Amino acid sequence: MLDLSRCRFFRTTHMPKITIRTVCVNEVESFAEETLRTQPDLGGTVPISRFRARAWAHNPRSRPDDVALLAAFDGTRCVGHLGMYPDIVDFGTRRDRFFWLSIYYVQPDYRESGAGPMLLLRAIAINQHLGVTGVTPAAAKIYRALRFFEPPPVRFWRLSINHFDFAGVPLRLVRRLLSCFRYESRLLDRTIAFTQSAARFYTYGAIALIRRAAITRLRTLPLDRIRDDLLTIPRGSLQSPRLLRDAEFLNWNREYPWVSANIQERSAGNYFPDYLDSFRTEMVQLFDRDSERPIGTLVLRRTFDSRNTVLRVLAYGVPDIRDAPRVLTSVLASACRLRPDAIEIPDGFCKQLAPFSLLRMLFRPAEHRYFFYVRPGDVEAAEAVRSLRLRFLDGDVAFT
Repeated sequence: MLDLSRCRFFRTTHMPKITIRTVCVNEVESFAEETLRTQPDLGGTVPISRFRARAWAHNPRSRPDDVALLAAFDGTRCVGHLGMYPDIVDFGTRRDRFFWLSIYYVQPDYRESGAGPMLLLRAIAINQHLGVTGVTPAAAKIYRALRFFEPPPVRFWRLSINHFDFAGVPLRLVRRLLSCFRYESRLLDRTIAFTQSAARFYTYGAIALIRRAAITRLRTLPLDRIRDDLLTIPRGSLQSPRLLRDAEFLNWNREYPWVSANIQERSAGNYFPDYLDSFRTEMVQLFDRDSERPIGTLVLRRTFDSRNTVLRVLAYGVPDIRDAPRVLTSVLASACRLRPDAIEIPDGFCKQLAPFSLLRMLFRPAEHRYFFYVRPGDVEAAEAVRSLRLRFLDGDVAFT
């Protein structure tokens, strides 16, 4: 029997009545507990995990009445959400606050209900400067339609083990083909994992051999907390406008992570998982082993990105630009120890390498897109944002 209800022409549509709830910083932790308790049974999405709520509640740049989360509800069911957390931008003549947009998600059944645009319009109505990174092509269309400004993309360099996993190339193509038919093979996954492990072995072995002498001349001191004087940037390298990346911000980012490496602590029902078994943040101070001269400071993060572990440079301080290659050497030493599937470094690091060196050729250029929205009437900020150039991104956190 022909089921006409499956045809869109004959389908009776019911447009849900979407309401937007505003959650402030001083109530975000209790709201997280409430939705974790109620939404899974209602078929709704959990808008924010315990770890992210705790981190945002302790953000040193937050105020109790700042908006932390916008949640879209159909009755009592949460069908979408958009997070916001404050940051500081230095315009040169003044500093101002703006909000990063984060954890933007609408359940598939409600993507034609208008919930997505309603969340963004409510964020704009708060009348603050806004920024967003990690943008998907679908979301980029919405931001452009809402007159968000799109600066040139962030350029960085990436070394991917998959580029040297020659045996795994046909296997990954087969897996991608099978995924189109929603078929998964554990044997295929294990075989690919084996070829990647072999690629990691000989790739990092080659890197360790190339940089062996430079690595042995470095001494690293692990840090639990970082100080502002350790984040010195060479004179002339600072630009205005720029994001304010100080010790307070970096220490908060480490002490209150948004995800946990303990599977027992994960939050169920959240679209953005708060459990990653490979998640780790490291802060180290670098010294010359012979003279004990301080060289610089490095902040690294190992995280998980679409089946792969990624080691990213979050921040660094180097008083003398001539020491930048030695800071990169420390990054490579950490990579040889942690064996990630990919390494991502700022554009400035690769510029310090010889153009045709073997190490330079291992890295390939990559880009991230990002958007800004300037509060109406702020002419100075509008002009400044047009010259703002981000240096690197890590999920929601951007670094200039």
